[in-house]
Amino acid sequence: MGPRSSTGSLHRAAAVTVHRSNAVPTHRSAAEIGTTAAGPRPVPTLGRQRTLRAPSMVDTTLDSGLRVIAVRRPAVPMVELRLAVPFGGTSATHAARAEVLATTLLHGTSRRDRFRIDTELATVGGD
Repeated sequence: MGPRSSTGSLHRAAAVTVHRSNAVPTHRSAAEIGTTAAGPRPVPTLGRQRTLRAPSMVDTTLDSGLRVIAVRRPAVPMVELRLAVPFGGTSATHAARAEVLATTLLHGTSRRDRFRIDTELATVGGD
């Protein structure tokens, strides 16, 4: 039921029509934001420069020759792993290393096939 008037009869609320000319614009350009009726907005003063503190880092080389660099940021609930293979070139040695790496990454190892590696990475949130 709708609201009752002072006379007790029911009436519908009048529809309010808003004309576009009276509406608040939904988008302003950078020039409009940067100026006021009194002129351009002043540029705020710079605050005190803060010193940045580098996160703690561990850099070690495993017995296999793999260099591991770990940076701990406790405020970020995420683990990121990047693999950088520091070799390249056109010699036969470089080509052989590239082939071993590609075979391992794309086909698996003697203990895990590529599907098991993919499944294990997916269970811990890997892409």
